[in-house]
Amino acid sequence: MMTIELWSTLLPGTSIRHKPTFEKHWSGIRATVRAWLRGESGASMVEFTITAPLLFLLFFVTVEYGYLKVREIALDRVTDETFRELRLGLITDANHETVKAAICSKRLAGVVLIDCADNLLLEVRSVPKSDWSIQMNANPNCLDTSPPKDYEPPIDFSPGAQNQLMIARTCLIQRPLFPPFEWTRALARYDNQGNFALFSKSAFVNEP
Repeated sequence: MMTIELWSTLLPGTSIRHKPTFEKHWSGIRATVRAWLRGESGASMVEFTITAPLLFLLFFVTVEYGYLKVREIALDRVTDETFRELRLGLITDANHETVKAAICSKRLAGVVLIDCADNLLLEVRSVPKSDWSIQMNANPNCLDTSPPKDYEPPIDFSPGAQNQLMIARTCLIQRPLFPPFEWTRALARYDNQGNFALFSKSAFVNEP
């Protein structure tokens, strides 16, 4: 009798004959909640949510840095080939534009380097025999990516004379594959647009 009174107090209007049905329904709810709390179906999603940013970080940095190194190696290769041609006298009327055109016309440059003809600047000068000092500027001669009006790239190019030791340096501005996300800003940039500056050095002696 006490049980019936307590049940009626907790749920007014509920008779004793409804108790088994209610308990069965409530037991089903509790079993469902317990099964949901014990379930592990969402564990993989939690792991993915935690590790996905790290995986994307690794992907972006690896691809960006890898392709950047490929372009740097390609620039070294075409620079060495071109200045070998210049040393052998295979490039007639050697000046900044003809040598730059010879570099950028190489098949490797056309496949790997981005906008080579528009973004490449050269420095070529002789080494004085009096003191054999390499008088190169501390900062490489690179293209200004945000030039003022009527800007003209500084040209420092001297083909030199026969039997003269020559020092050459190239600077190529390359845009990144991906926008400069916060997690790829660790790669050294050349300007505030996120571009990279690739350098290559070479030395040769003009053939007689």
